[in-house]
Amino acid sequence: MRRAPRSIVSEMLMSAAVLSLAAAASAQAAKSDATVAAIGDFVVHERDLDSWWQAHEAASYARVRQDWYDGRRKALDAVVGDYLLQREAASRGVSVERLLAAELPRRATPVTDDEIRQIYERSLPLPGGMSFAQVTPMATTYLQQQHLDDARARFVGELRESAHVTIRLEPPRQPVAIADVDPSRGFASAPIQLVEFSDFECPYCKQLEPVLTRLRDKYGDRLRLVWKDFPLPIHSQARGAAEAARCAGDQGRFWEYHDLLFANHQSLAPDDLKRHAATMKLDLGQFAACLERGRHRAEVTADLEEGTRQGIQATPTVFINGRAVIGAQPFDVYEKLIQEELSR
Repeated sequence: MRRAPRSIVSEMLMSAAVLSLAAAASAQAAKSDATVAAIGDFVVHERDLDSWWQAHEAASYARVRQDWYDGRRKALDAVVGDYLLQREAASRGVSVERLLAAELPRRATPVTDDEIRQIYERSLPLPGGMSFAQVTPMATTYLQQQHLDDARARFVGELRESAHVTIRLEPPRQPVAIADVDPSRGFASAPIQLVEFSDFECPYCKQLEPVLTRLRDKYGDRLRLVWKDFPLPIHSQARGAAEAARCAGDQGRFWEYHDLLFANHQSLAPDDLKRHAATMKLDLGQFAACLERGRHRAEVTADLEEGTRQGIQATPTVFINGRAVIGAQPFDVYEKLIQEELSR
């Protein structure tokens, strides 16, 4: 008999949270039309500030937009998670505390000696020369709580999946200009457009390649991968390698040459580029002429300009349907974002 009041309260909490988020979105839209300055007939709207900011300081504009979204998304996930726990507790006629006490222990993994050892070694040197034995009780308590937090997240994830939660909070997107000459894999009509700004001399770009291969294997025709050159100034051989890969592309072998460059990312001098072409049995005369004439120099420059316009400062930077992922993130990061896009 106690379920109805608790369920009603839960519904009210969730409704209030959703209305609050909707009101915030509406207020943000109205705010973009707000007047922030006027000189006679000359009026400056808030959207004008965003346009100037994006055009002149693209990197900080993109970073702040992403931070704003990440903060709001964290809040939304917390609101939804709390509601799902309240609803599940109400359906069982127990408190949230009793629900968690029953569900988390069987989902929490035990603390291992290796985990404790890692915490101890990362903390060295310790005040007063504390020993491993002295640190163990504190580290164990910390790790146990961490494991319970992870178990709670898994439990909420199970509840979310069965509840078929729909997220309508729109993430920041940056439309990326794709040229016909940009190397790509997959169909232009694929629901997932993954644009990679990369650098053949960058070790983190090389680290990302197996992740992208796994994504292509998993999502198949649903994913299109587009390559964009962004050779960093600190990598003296990257620009030449970028042009060389496009020269290999003239012979229909861009992706094979791309793989060979990453496999030898510390051997990108001009003679190395020709040696790699010979390894692949390319037409060496055509390849050398392409490099010497700088046939693809303008294309690489165009990619650099597009990346700069997007505010890119590091490689790899990937855009998934316009959503930026910076750095060689693990497979799970890309998979989660792609699943979100496919569910829209």
